[in-house]
Amino acid sequence: MMKKNGFTMAEVLITMGILGVIAAMTLPALMTNINGSTWMSGLKNSLSVVNNGFAQMMAIENADNLDDTKLWGEVITQNVTSANDDVKNELAKYFKIDKMSSGVPASAPVYTLQMAQSSALNSTVRFYLANSSTMNIAFYTSSLNNKCNEIKTNGGNMCERYADIYIDVNGDKRPNVFGNDIFRFYLSREGKLYPYGGDDVNLYDNNAPKWNSEQGCQGKSPTTDGLACTARALEQDKIEYQ
Repeated sequence: MMKKNGFTMAEVLITMGILGVIAAMTLPALMTNINGSTWMSGLKNSLSVVNNGFAQMMAIENADNLDDTKLWGEVITQNVTSANDDVKNELAKYFKIDKMSSGVPASAPVYTLQMAQSSALNSTVRFYLANSSTMNIAFYTSSLNNKCNEIKTNGGNMCERYADIYIDVNGDKRPNVFGNDIFRFYLSREGKLYPYGGDDVNLYDNNAPKWNSEQGCQGKSPTTDGLACTARALEQDKIEYQ
């Protein structure tokens, strides 16, 4: 009689245990790569949407800069709290907006659209864009940097900051972490977005760190607040930190 070859129960259990260990070791890295690719794709898509929206605003209104647009030239110069509807109406001309809601839900304090005339954010409106991202904006009416000549000499492109913009690439979905799915930009007078952590923002605002500085976004798990990771992600075209 021929002897049948097979695996014993002990061998099967040992093999399954080894496979489990390998899966436990590789799955986190795999999920990190998948999440990073998803967020990076969302960042590039959302950045294109927002940039195109402001470019369309200036082109249609024949504006050389944001001062010449109705939003900045007429609406933002008012008391922003009483001009919320006007702000929403102007933005809705150039951005495909699925819905808007006033107030800040307790579960979603980060990705609201905040409107103010200064850094004191005193009113909130939430915008959901058609690509499932949300936008958080702080408007400014006086932002000229008196070091413009120095900025230009050092290769900078932004002398005036007209808004502080946060883009949450997946809207209501978590993790709601700066540098992963939430990214910060400065909006210039020319209607261009500059990533926080980049050279242009650093030259304009000395308090803003470069992403590759100690206070920026270095390493696999940055120990800072993650805001400067915006420039790192765009410059490296990947999100490899979490």
